[in-house]
Amino acid sequence: MVERMFYCGTDPPARMPKNSNVLRNRGDDPNVKIQPLAISAALVQRVPERLLDLLDIASYVFAADRLTTRGGSSGRGMGSDWCRHLRFRIAVRDPTHWSSPELVLALKDLLAFMSGDDFSFEFEKLERALEAPAYFNFGNGNVDGRRTAPVILFSGGLDSLAGALEELSSTQDRVVLITHLSSPIMTGRQNKLAAELRQRFPDRILYVPLQMTLSGGLNSLEASQRTRTFLFSTIAGSVASMLGAPGIRFY
Repeated sequence: MVERMFYCGTDPPARMPKNSNVLRNRGDDPNVKIQPLAISAALVQRVPERLLDLLDIASYVFAADRLTTRGGSSGRGMGSDWCRHLRFRIAVRDPTHWSSPELVLALKDLLAFMSGDDFSFEFEKLERALEAPAYFNFGNGNVDGRRTAPVILFSGGLDSLAGALEELSSTQDRVVLITHLSSPIMTGRQNKLAAELRQRFPDRILYVPLQMTLSGGLNSLEASQRTRTFLFSTIAGSVASMLGAPGIRFY
């Protein structure tokens, strides 16, 4: 089993262990970048710190997933190396909360179910937290108080498009579309579809695109990206919590 250690937002030891990486999403030289959310109507509230912690965790897990191969592009090692042990030391705003045995076990079980991998987590205090506006840039607009339907994960594929149309045509609720921008080709398609829906259903759609990229010399080595769903649903769950929406939907 491939094993890798990731130091996330925290100082690594003086002597880096073999097969380890340092990941940073803040500071002067971040190598895991989360682009600001573009929101079509103001959410007149700050992102709660616990949700910021969750978004940090999800982005670090997804980055580690992309950086750890399952046996190489030839596939020769895919049998023995498919399952990986990914270890994390993550700096968060509330380490007491995230270090609870029940929550750590829930994280490990959820990610193991999604990816087939083994995970372990340690949490410590984040000393230099960014203010919420540095993570999310909320646009100017008016939220009309209309009831919000469950938040929809909008990938740009046929399933999520059909789900959005079903929600828009069968209710009068405001519909929130969450998009993870993963490639230039898909980003163009996602934005175009969202624009078409907003034209056909005016004042009914809140479109929330978020881009997460590797930088600083880090390159993706693994294409399976099983934990992308964790990042995607974390974004959706965070927005649903802030809006008071009744959950999220995968189509």
